Amino acid sequence: MPTSPPSTPPVQPTTAPPLQHFTLDNGFTVILLEDHRAPLVTAQLWYHVGASDEPLGQSGLSHALEHLVFDGSDKLPQGQYSSVLARLGAAPRAFTLDDATLYLATVPVNRLEIVLEAQADIMANAHLSAQAFAGVRTTLMNEHRLSVASVPDEQANAQHLRLAHGDSPYARSHHDVLDDLQTLTSDSVKAWYARHYHPDNATLVVAGDLQLAALRELVERHFAPLPKASLERALPFRHPAALGERSQTVRLPGLRPSLALSFNVPSLGSAASAQDVYALQVALAVLSTGASSRLYAALVREQPLLRGVHSEFDLNMRGDTLLTLRALVSPDQTVQHASERVLALIESLSDQFVSPAELQRAKTQLLAEQVFRHDALQQRAYDVGRHVVGGASLVSLMHARQSLEAVSAQDLQRVARHYLNRDHLTLTYSQPEATAQ
Repeated sequence: MPTSPPSTPPVQPTTAPPLQHFTLDNGFTVILLEDHRAPLVTAQLWYHVGASDEPLGQSGLSHALEHLVFDGSDKLPQGQYSSVLARLGAAPRAFTLDDATLYLATVPVNRLEIVLEAQADIMANAHLSAQAFAGVRTTLMNEHRLSVASVPDEQANAQHLRLAHGDSPYARSHHDVLDDLQTLTSDSVKAWYARHYHPDNATLVVAGDLQLAALRELVERHFAPLPKASLERALPFRHPAALGERSQTVRLPGLRPSLALSFNVPSLGSAASAQDVYALQVALAVLSTGASSRLYAALVREQPLLRGVHSEFDLNMRGDTLLTLRALVSPDQTVQHASERVLALIESLSDQFVSPAELQRAKTQLLAEQVFRHDALQQRAYDVGRHVVGGASLVSLMHARQSLEAVSAQDLQRVARHYLNRDHLTLTYSQPEATAQ
């Protein structure tokens, strides 16, 4: 590996105004990111409830509700929410995540009030008719058949997550369960709405050409009259201290020989020390980000055991999460041999310090990714929302760059020894069904 610093200086993110925020008397929290480059604004309403909160056997509650609230409220008859926003130039969208349900729209700034009025009406007065629910349930079942049941990689991934997460609610929150959807009822979705859709269980993130006083006036007009529910939010799930190595082989028609390696690690929402989480993020970049990363250089370019490598690490979770590496194995190699080589390179982080040049390169790549992501209005607001619903503070978000830059080679070695070891490892070998071992 090179030993001298890179010739170009680290990427410096563009200067942005600090986050501004306020909370109404009913507990509704609002965050503003001023951005005056264009007369646009994105409004993202985050409910602090998602798939991981659903009771066992009732997966799909949050997803069904996400679809159903568009189907009529006191101010907007059936089908009018989407059509009204479309006339404003918006493409209304919604997502169900592990820890949250998100509704968002981007419009000209002088149309923001209409969006906020519609979002407030949905929060308080969605109709949730039984007839509309029947159509939504059919839609979700068809989505599951198309995107999960007929996709071998998704089926293998679901099995991997169940083994890796163990008793965590994230083990079952990645996909709705078809059997649960078939038995889901309109009354259970209405009860879910009545329990969770309240101002003190929601955060509004607004980004765009707007100042705080103007936003506060609009928010108070439409959200201040809504009553609070005084919900107690679930504590972040933490994995047991002693997990032990877990492994499995998944054989399905259409699977390509591949590996999934996951390590149980903390998130920003569950960590005792946020610095550990940022150190894990940098460690993953050293291993797998870019053509000069250790795994790509050694196992894809120099000795092609792998056809590619991909990494995943979602810092913004409420509970403990996974640091995951996925790799396609070359046709003339075995998945077992490839996994041992991958693990050896991961373990090298525990045994030897990362050089200053390699450390700086990893940080520069991560900062550059942030710059590109945050150049888009919607993406910057989304990242703020994910951070907040994951349970981390706004203060930690405003200091995220400094925390990342402060990661040292000693930090990498420490978190590698503590977390990136076989006691925290889940390993899944994926194989075509006809392949014999």
